[in-house]
Amino acid sequence: MSSNQQPDQVAANATAQTSDQPSQPLQQGGKSRGKLLAIGIIAASIGASAVLIMFKPVAEPKQFSEKLPSVSTLQVQPKKMQIPVYSRGIIKPRQEVQLVSQVTGEVLEVNRKFAAGGFVKKGELLLKVDRANYLADQAKTRASLSASEVRLAQIEARARISSRGRDCTKDRLGCMIPQLNESRSSVKASKAALDLATRQLQKTSVRAPFDGRVRQAVVSQGQFVTTGLTMGIIYATDFAEVRLPLTDNMFSVINLPNDQTLSEDAALVILKSGNGREDYFWQGKLVRTEASIDPQTRLIHVVAQISHPFTQDKSQPNRPPLNDGMYLEAQIAGRWYEGVYEIPRQALRNGHEVWLLDDDKLRVRPVSVLYRGKQNVYIDSGLSPNDKIVMTQLDSVVDGMQVIPVSNSESEQEKNSKPVNPKLSSPKPSLDLAQSLDNQGLSDTHISTVKKSIKNSRIEILPEQP
Repeated sequence: MSSNQQPDQVAANATAQTSDQPSQPLQQGGKSRGKLLAIGIIAASIGASAVLIMFKPVAEPKQFSEKLPSVSTLQVQPKKMQIPVYSRGIIKPRQEVQLVSQVTGEVLEVNRKFAAGGFVKKGELLLKVDRANYLADQAKTRASLSASEVRLAQIEARARISSRGRDCTKDRLGCMIPQLNESRSSVKASKAALDLATRQLQKTSVRAPFDGRVRQAVVSQGQFVTTGLTMGIIYATDFAEVRLPLTDNMFSVINLPNDQTLSEDAALVILKSGNGREDYFWQGKLVRTEASIDPQTRLIHVVAQISHPFTQDKSQPNRPPLNDGMYLEAQIAGRWYEGVYEIPRQALRNGHEVWLLDDDKLRVRPVSVLYRGKQNVYIDSGLSPNDKIVMTQLDSVVDGMQVIPVSNSESEQEKNSKPVNPKLSSPKPSLDLAQSLDNQGLSDTHISTVKKSIKNSRIEILPEQP
């Protein structure tokens, strides 16, 4: 079997060699064509680049003009002035008491003013309690007093008879001196009991302790009251008070009273309240400071007092009364200072700097801030008379940069040239917005959805602020 297979294998190998010999020239021809194609592409690219370079557009030179920022300024002068301090608080009555029953009995009569919100005068009768038991007690003590006085008179008559011919310093009992002392003490005790019964009888009529207003009344006619029962609450209307919190900085620029009484040089306080359409004002004075600093807020409270809080003001006919619990804003007159510069808050930069205009150049100058107010800042050093403070807000500032000053009239004219009412200048702002969406490259579905939302919500686009 092996001898027969060898000739067959030799024949097969010979056939395979014969078939491979024609494919070698074909492969060599394909490689040559690939090289020629690559060389052609490179040559074409070089040629195209040369053409583009030869016919490239020439850039036209343009003259560069530097654009300087325009700024408006505010010229400042030193002043002698009082620095206003702003705070706020809630109205409270100066005095408030609870009316507590000191007698027991049925309430027979109640004043119609003795109700929540009623105004009463000092000494005005508020209610009456049944006084029958107290009339009886008064009669009993009066009878006891009469009996004591009769007994004293009898003992005095006997003592005069007994003391005849006796040395009362040695024979006190014979002169009836102890009996006289006992009778006189009994008369005094009877008089005291009668006074107590009379006062208890008077307490059956409850009267207002001062001019005030009833906050709460909890008894009515026919109700039985006992000793210690709270019948109502009343507060005084001659003065109202408001607690005003102050920070340490505020505390340092106002004059505060050191005693508990109203002094002549107490700081003036202007109080303001409004209803959204009109503001109303009251005048008061600081009368005292509270004993300690609030441990939670670290603020100290001062108390301002307003006289006659329920009196009408002819100059403000619609002004409401200062009811308890009303919220007020307060402006406290501070101390007098000389050489102080008052500038708007927006003119202060980085907390302690201002921008000044000097020969059309912007200068950054540090200043010392005396007090930061609600709308203005008060500078005590760092500025000079006639300094021009830059009011315009700039994105980036370099000390010494060149600027273009704009007069205040031009600045105001520029502001006035802009539409104040967006509805007058753009009657259909939502439509303008919808039309501008067509140029934003959005899809038709997206644009229609946004337009529908604008139509349903009636969006109004305000003009950009300067």
